[in-house]
Amino acid sequence: VALYLLFDALSALMAYVVLYTFRKEFIEPDVFAVKSLRFDDRFFYGLIFTTLYWIFLYTVVGSYKDIWRRSRLKEIAQTLSSNVLGSIVIFFMFILDDWVESYKDYYESFGVYLGALFIPTVTFRFILSTRTNRKIQARKIWFNTLLVGSNEKAVKLYQEVQKQVHPLSVQQHGE
Repeated sequence: VALYLLFDALSALMAYVVLYTFRKEFIEPDVFAVKSLRFDDRFFYGLIFTTLYWIFLYTVVGSYKDIWRRSRLKEIAQTLSSNVLGSIVIFFMFILDDWVESYKDYYESFGVYLGALFIPTVTFRFILSTRTNRKIQARKIWFNTLLVGSNEKAVKLYQEVQKQVHPLSVQQHGE
């Protein structure tokens, strides 16, 4: 969970820096007549706020719960949907008040932010879930299982599980 939090925070930080830079360099350079980027107090407040916002949002949608039993495909879909919805909120909070020549600038800003957030977030999460999946397959991580039943199917299932967990001991006991 700590790695998820760390990488989500890094992704949120990077996305905000990309958004801020894009807005100042490409959307609003003529309005502010700024020749170089200035990272002032507003920048740092926005950076802190958006990072905390994303950590809060991911917590609310359950991104940090049950990380051991997560499907990578489901993780990608959940990340995309929460990123789109969360970016819409950020759009209305930060981007909508920009001076723009056309509405195309709004769409570009939204797309840049969403892409800058989604790509690293989903990449980090895919790496973490793949790593977890490999640990489960290598039996470094396992789950306690309760098998209820006494008929032939239950016994056969028990023997198959035992074969996977202790392949040598089952063969030695006359399998």
